[in-house]
Amino acid sequence: MYKTTGIIDKNFYESIKYHVYPKKGLGLFKTCIIVLFLCYLLFSFWLKDFEWVCICVFNISLFAFLPFYALKKNIKINMNRMQENYHTDSMDMSTEFTEEAIIISSSVRQDPTKIYYQDISRVILTQNYYLIFTKTEQLICVFTDQLQERDRLGLIGFLKEKVPKIKVYKEKVRRKYLTVLFLVLLYVSFAVFLIQYFKTTENTANTDIDMYTEMEEADFQPELDDTAEAGQQEFKEITYHIKNPSWEYYCSDTVTETEFVPTKLEFVYEVENEINEKKYGLVWEEHSEEVDELLAENIPVLTADPDRRLCKRNSRLCC
Repeated sequence: MYKTTGIIDKNFYESIKYHVYPKKGLGLFKTCIIVLFLCYLLFSFWLKDFEWVCICVFNISLFAFLPFYALKKNIKINMNRMQENYHTDSMDMSTEFTEEAIIISSSVRQDPTKIYYQDISRVILTQNYYLIFTKTEQLICVFTDQLQERDRLGLIGFLKEKVPKIKVYKEKVRRKYLTVLFLVLLYVSFAVFLIQYFKTTENTANTDIDMYTEMEEADFQPELDDTAEAGQQEFKEITYHIKNPSWEYYCSDTVTETEFVPTKLEFVYEVENEINEKKYGLVWEEHSEEVDELLAENIPVLTADPDRRLCKRNSRLCC
């Protein structure tokens, strides 16, 4: 029927490394990269979230470079396995197609391996090889350089006849520059995002500093009223607003200020203190009682007061 012979070595594994990777695993990697890239666009151009943008870029880079590392690691494992089992870096392999099964023999094994056609799942047609995979992802290689064009087409027809549900794939032209271009655009856009983010953060900080500086510089000497009663009335009004804080009152430019009015920044601090102190439960006032001052320098002595007895002397309840 059909029979080919070739050499299995490191160059062979290098030429087929993109085809031995499981299609489901490669599809999972591509799906993860697409989802992460969409998240990157969302967090960078819309939500402006610095932490999530960094996480997305890191994971995209990880999923982009991990398949290449896995392929390189797979070649190294196959070569180490060949060296460990057969003590050689290359071997001759022969593949023969019969009516019953595929017979595989090699220079390092005496007994040939027989694989039945019902165990075959798919075929990948490359320029120099036909890569036949079983349902357990075992690889069978056909060296097409030893076959004429008529024999190549005849072999594919023979396999379709033996396995009607077999899947035949043609080798896709791999454009590595697209991956490189994608990563370059990703890192350039990430660099632009970092520059804009830090500029925005710096401008926001400068704006806050300028705002507080203007609030402190806005403190001015108020005009004194002619009567003391007017000043006391203003002082009562200000005290009321401090105890009952209202942001519009402190930020309004129409408030009449007197000599008792502190700066706007001090108003904000006092309002913040009042809000933080007024909580549910016991509220301790920030002052000392007269008894506290006496106890600071004196020792308390308890004495009985007959006038404050709770019962009469002849009563049984008295002590």
